[in-house]
Amino acid sequence: MTLAAASLLPTPFLSKNVWAVEAGMPLPIPPVLELDGGAGNVLDAMAGKHGFSPGRTTRTLGFSQDFLGPVLRMKRAQTSKITVRNKTNDLITAHWHGLHVPGIVDGGPQLAFAPGQTWSPELEIDQPASTLWYHSHVHGRTAEQVYAGLAGMIFIDDPDGQKEELPSNYGVDDLPLIVQDKAFDEDASLIYVKRGPSLMHGFRANQIVVNGAIRPAATVPAGLTRLRILNASNARIYHFRFEDDRVLSLIHI
Repeated sequence: MTLAAASLLPTPFLSKNVWAVEAGMPLPIPPVLELDGGAGNVLDAMAGKHGFSPGRTTRTLGFSQDFLGPVLRMKRAQTSKITVRNKTNDLITAHWHGLHVPGIVDGGPQLAFAPGQTWSPELEIDQPASTLWYHSHVHGRTAEQVYAGLAGMIFIDDPDGQKEELPSNYGVDDLPLIVQDKAFDEDASLIYVKRGPSLMHGFRANQIVVNGAIRPAATVPAGLTRLRILNASNARIYHFRFEDDRVLSLIHI
């Protein structure tokens, strides 16, 4: 399966030679954390080292892994309990982007917490089946922290409203695709520019990364495949299409 992402915005000027990256790794599939009313569901915001392509590692951030975080799976009409622990050296939050919950548990900038602290919200889930995401949302630091990896996907399941005909074999014909653009220095470190046009319009980079791999490849079975596409880039806009121009059908927004 080859899904092309055609950007509508130009890449920034990069003043240094960048690492010659290699594409084509297998598509990484994030683990799933099933959230329910029980205790023991933990997300650790942490520093790590991640391989975006073979042979080189990059300093990153992630939730309970080196880069990005697990898919949080929740069910309508249930309470999801989770504890977020800050093991980074900076303020963080965990904002449930698109979740219909009160501001006191929404994880916005007003709820930032310091290194070594924990936060344990209870989330009452009452909305239709959907694909959402979570990310750190510290005032003045959101873009940089998401770029470094503090983000992940949320799946809301609605047993009463689920369409049985949709592909549902996670990681096989139901694929999460977290799309980001990255720029790498010659030592494989992430480049992130916070001045000039990038400060005014948002930073845009020159390598497309999906689930933490540079332009990865996925093999899927014959038949329908569900692609849960999240644009987690800072500022880049995409048109998604197949190289052979087969039809993409939108089933969720």
